[in-house]
Amino acid sequence: MGCEKNPLETLPQLPLQLSHITCELPVYNEPLELSHMTPERVQRINQEILVWMEMLAQHSRDRCELRCSIYKEEIMMKVWHPSRVERLLEMGYDVEDM
Repeated sequence: MGCEKNPLETLPQLPLQLSHITCELPVYNEPLELSHMTPERVQRINQEILVWMEMLAQHSRDRCELRCSIYKEEIMMKVWHPSRVERLLEMGYDVEDM
């Protein structure tokens, strides 16, 4: 019994009769051919995939925060421009309310 072209992100619970599996997992760059699949081996592979996906998600969050920080700085420069702060103070706003 075999399995080929697995479209899943992680491996499902596999039947004990499964002798080998060929799948393309996101953590690996090439098809993975495995023989003698045991539940422990499936769990280990799935754990590697989950760690890889979390690392990828963290990288994406870091990249997003870096890109957003540039816009945030530009917005802060515009909002807290001295002439704007002066006008707000003249209009009666308290510094703590800004």
